[in-house]
Amino acid sequence: MSNKYMKTTAVAVLAALLSFLIGNVWVFISADMFVRYFYEARMVALTHVFTLGWASLMIVGVLRQLAPVAFGLKLERPGLISLGIALWIPGLAAMVAGFATLIYGVAAAGTSLLFAAVIIINVALLQGFRGIRRDPAHHHMFAALLYFAGAALLGAWMGLSTGWASLKVSTFRSRRHFTEYCLLTYTSPAPVGRE
Repeated sequence: MSNKYMKTTAVAVLAALLSFLIGNVWVFISADMFVRYFYEARMVALTHVFTLGWASLMIVGVLRQLAPVAFGLKLERPGLISLGIALWIPGLAAMVAGFATLIYGVAAAGTSLLFAAVIIINVALLQGFRGIRRDPAHHHMFAALLYFAGAALLGAWMGLSTGWASLKVSTFRSRRHFTEYCLLTYTSPAPVGRE
């Protein structure tokens, strides 16, 4: 495995840990936001520090190393994952900063970068399934990647609708459905190895 791609994993994991630290400090200094409306923009920003910055970025970083080793995926273009992570980190920073400061154009630009990053990473990983013998663990991972792409699509739609009024769909109902879909994304794949 190339040292260059190990750096990709290290950058993603370090950014994920930094997101965890930033999120916890933010919770500590802004505890008052927890008694406000849940979908208030600062709360949306904080939520994404944890969901996209800590959890998802950590998973993607580790998956860069585990996909070829644990799942036997043949990553034809592993550089795409590096590109995705290179778009993900500034995209996350822009989206979070945009929502936290109520500058929705910045949030929309960050959302666009994040969406591109998720699609690029998914393409790189999904192509790795070609030509391998699949077992139930592969099916679960494949489904999880498709769920992740679906959540990214819905999230981009929500984020862009907040940033640009021409795509206005951000009602309480659509936010609630998006939240429920994201919960399914994180909880639906069955345990690996279970048949």
